[in-house]
Amino acid sequence: MSRIFIMPNKIACFLTAHGFGHAARSCAILNASRQFTPELEAKIFSNVPVSFFEETLEFPFTVEQPCENDVGLVQTTTFHHDVEATLRKLEAFLPFEEPLLEELAQQISDCTKVYADISPLGIAVAKYAGLPVVLFENFTWDWIYEPFLQELPEFEKPIQFLRHIYSQVDVHVQSDPLCHSRPNVHKVPPVSRPPRTSKEEIRSILSIPEEHQLVLVSRGGSIDDLDFLSELKKHKTTQFLFAGGVSEAYQEDNLHLLPFSSNLYHPDLVHAADIVIGKAGYGMISETYASGAPFAYIAREGFRESEALHHFLQQSPSYFSISQEEYLSGAWVRDLEYILELPRSEPQPSGAEQAARLLMTGG
Repeated sequence: MSRIFIMPNKIACFLTAHGFGHAARSCAILNASRQFTPELEAKIFSNVPVSFFEETLEFPFTVEQPCENDVGLVQTTTFHHDVEATLRKLEAFLPFEEPLLEELAQQISDCTKVYADISPLGIAVAKYAGLPVVLFENFTWDWIYEPFLQELPEFEKPIQFLRHIYSQVDVHVQSDPLCHSRPNVHKVPPVSRPPRTSKEEIRSILSIPEEHQLVLVSRGGSIDDLDFLSELKKHKTTQFLFAGGVSEAYQEDNLHLLPFSSNLYHPDLVHAADIVIGKAGYGMISETYASGAPFAYIAREGFRESEALHHFLQQSPSYFSISQEEYLSGAWVRDLEYILELPRSEPQPSGAEQAARLLMTGG
């Protein structure tokens, strides 16, 4: 009979793949955890591309794929989802079958605790394996699904199942921008990844003239979907950097285009930018919050989290709202002069260290 060697510093991490902001904040927390446990190792269960972790994590880890942590919302486009398809997938996904829990419990038998970023699967596996589990969230899926009950009462069963799962954690950490505050849980500020390269060096790499403003447009999808690029070229003293949407990097006039995976670290781009434009997700909000960069954001309509994110953003004059229609049509360009004048905020410290302390010590 073979013996399993348990690594006292190895954590099993179950991370949702619904938006890279979850993986980004979890990586920030895990990196910060090394000050409490220098020989930290991680076994990651997530469908986030392995290259994302290779770029971000600063200690030994493995990624176990495929691993669908949750259903989230079934997307039809970047901004839209299908409620009925989400329900059908939830009904097939829940409750978790024992062979799946047993298999995953065996895979984490060399770990001593579980970290879950809104992953109900991670919590269920931890309970099955008899390991302590830490939940990190700014929303949970049961809360996201609640408005769908009016349209489809069948959501009640998966909501109740998820609510029970989330109630079983040993340490519960919530982070701003917070959607639904729960009593008797730990609260931390927005968690973000720190930059690694100075603003001056990034601008030098990109050949940005010192007197020009740099606008970072962070997005997914193809650049071919955008009809307003010719309008941006008219702003000769403003450089526009598009992160994502092309297969390889190139420059065209004052437009700089980068693929999603490049040799430039995304937090470095945020901290180098004078203005950031992008979808209002947790990752973009937390990184602009940390950098102080003004943020012209596109809210995702019909998604319950968006209201809480919008409320958080509207508390500062450094934020400007762009509708989905305005962004896709290019109508927002008419407001560009106003956007370029948005005031910069004071950089804010990340909550990564506080969350890391809670992860490693429980308090």
